[in-house]
Amino acid sequence: MVLIVLSLFLGTLVTAAIPSAKAASVTIHLYGNAATGWGTSPGGETMPGPTLTVNKDDVVTLMLHSEDGLPHKFLLDYNGNGIPDAGEPTSPIFTSMTTIVFTASLAGTFTYLCTIHPVTMFGTWVTVAPPPPTVHDVAVTAVSASPLTVTIGDTVTISVTVKNVGTASDAPAVQAFAGSILVGTQNVTLQPSQTATLAFSWVTTGVVPSSYLISAKALPVTDETNLANNQMNDGTVTVNLPPPGTLKAELAGHKAWPDFHHLAIHHVGSTQTFYGKIANIGTGPVKAKVVFSIYTAAGSFVATVESGVATIPLGGIAVVSGTWTAVPGSYTVKAQCWYDSNNDTYFDGSDPAIKTFTFKVVP
Repeated sequence: MVLIVLSLFLGTLVTAAIPSAKAASVTIHLYGNAATGWGTSPGGETMPGPTLTVNKDDVVTLMLHSEDGLPHKFLLDYNGNGIPDAGEPTSPIFTSMTTIVFTASLAGTFTYLCTIHPVTMFGTWVTVAPPPPTVHDVAVTAVSASPLTVTIGDTVTISVTVKNVGTASDAPAVQAFAGSILVGTQNVTLQPSQTATLAFSWVTTGVVPSSYLISAKALPVTDETNLANNQMNDGTVTVNLPPPGTLKAELAGHKAWPDFHHLAIHHVGSTQTFYGKIANIGTGPVKAKVVFSIYTAAGSFVATVESGVATIPLGGIAVVSGTWTAVPGSYTVKAQCWYDSNNDTYFDGSDPAIKTFTFKVVP
C-alpha cells in the first residue's frame, strides 16, 4: 500500500491508503454553491448536481471548489443516512478548494452531497461494477440408455444431455461410451444456460456378451477449468447371446486322433497335429471346429488347441486339425466339437460326446 496526500486544511494533513496495484485514475472537478448546487464547471451548478460515474476500483481524484466562498463538506453517502461514516469518502470543510483521493471500492448508485447544505447541494454518484469474468464450463447433466437388455446385433440408443453452465458460447465435443467402447462423438454449440440432448446409436453386432456401463463425457473446451461435471455414468446395458439356432454338428463316430495315433513322437519340439472328423446333423450349412484340451497323465491341464473352422454343408462331413509343439511326457487329449448354431459368428453349441485319446512324447 502507498499513502497519497489528500489535502491540507488549517494545518491538518489528510491521507488515504491507495492499493499499490495498478488501477484506472479518474480526475473530477466539482464546483459547489449553496444556492445553485453542484456542477462540473464554474457557474454550471444544478440542483440536483450532475450524475458522476466511475468504474469500481478506479482511483478517483476529486477536486472540490467553493464557488460562493461559503464552507462546504463533501460526502459520498454509501448508506444513505446523510452523515459521514467509516469508509465513506469525505472531504474536510473547505471555503475555496480542496482535493480528496479515494478508491471507488463499492459498486452501486449513491447520493453525494454537502453535509452543510444537503437540501441544495446533492447529486447521484454511480460506481459501475466490472462485468463478470468469462467462464467456460460445460456439464453432462443426464445419461440414459434404452433398451437395457438386448441380444447381440440389436441397437441401443444412448441419450446424453449436456448444458452450458458458463458465461460464454461454447461448442463441446460430446462422447458416449458403453464400457470402454466409444459409441460416438458429436459436437454441439451451446449458448450460456442452453441445454441439448444428443442421441447416440450403439449397434451391438460383434460385441462380447456382457454387461456394459453406459457413460458420457464432454471434452474440455478452451479455458475450461472445472472438469468435475464433464462426465457422468448411467446404469448398465446387458448384451446377451441370441437363443440357440437349429444348426448343429458332432464328432462323426466320435472320431479324433493324433497324427502318430498312440505312437511316441521321436523328436522333442516337433509339431504334433490333432485331427477331428465332424458331421453336420442340423438343418443347414454349419460352421464347426474341434477344441482339443491337453492334460498330463496325472490330470494337470497343459494347453488348449483349437482346430480351424470348417463350413460343412447339410449332411456333410469334414476333417479339421490343430497343432501343438510337443514337449516330453505322456498326455491325454479330450476333443469336443463346437458349432455356430445360428450363423452369428458365435460358437454357442457343443457336442456333449467327448473323444479321449493318449500319446507320448520322448526325447
